[in-house]
Amino acid sequence: MRKPGGQRPTRRIGDRKPRRIIRVHLEGAVTEKGYLKRLVRRNRDVQIDFGSTGCAPLTLVENALADMRERARRNSTIDFDEIWCVFDVDQHPNLSQARDEARQGNIATAVSNPCFELWLVLHAESQTGNIKCRAVQRRAAGLGLIKDKAIPNTAWIVLDANYDVAKRRATNLDQMHTGNGSPAGHNPSSDMWQLVDRVLRDNPDAGRISAG
Repeated sequence: MRKPGGQRPTRRIGDRKPRRIIRVHLEGAVTEKGYLKRLVRRNRDVQIDFGSTGCAPLTLVENALADMRERARRNSTIDFDEIWCVFDVDQHPNLSQARDEARQGNIATAVSNPCFELWLVLHAESQTGNIKCRAVQRRAAGLGLIKDKAIPNTAWIVLDANYDVAKRRATNLDQMHTGNGSPAGHNPSSDMWQLVDRVLRDNPDAGRISAG
């Protein structure tokens, strides 16, 4: 709940440092949610508050905008420090509208093209050519990074060790698209690393979680 004048209440349990709250609306109800839950398991400085899941990008953004309006109410029961929408490009209609409304409403987005599994694959290998969502998912499964849409414990051996590598590969893709005149966010691309960086801001080693 926000205090009058826009100040946030002090979130404290005893003398412990107040945690940042990141509210996230997710297109994927399993893979993405499992990834983020695992990421913050040992980072007590951050709390992820999950909003809607399993919705199309425009619906996610509209739900996030509703959260922003609710937070602004004097007696609101919702509070967060940042709000994000995580979704794929895939074949979604109204994608441009979703991005525009998010930008205008100060909603941060983490978008993967064609899908979130590309972000996982980048931890294990480069992917510079245009690729379809099903092909990415098959590759992620072949690399042992997903199984029945979930991330198995054994996958964290790769995901923990290679986050910096995945981030570099993702930013290199952005540079590649800029260099060849492709539009931002062209296939393949993922800016999931931007959300991960926000989660790990206070504790960079929090993402280095041992499997188990």
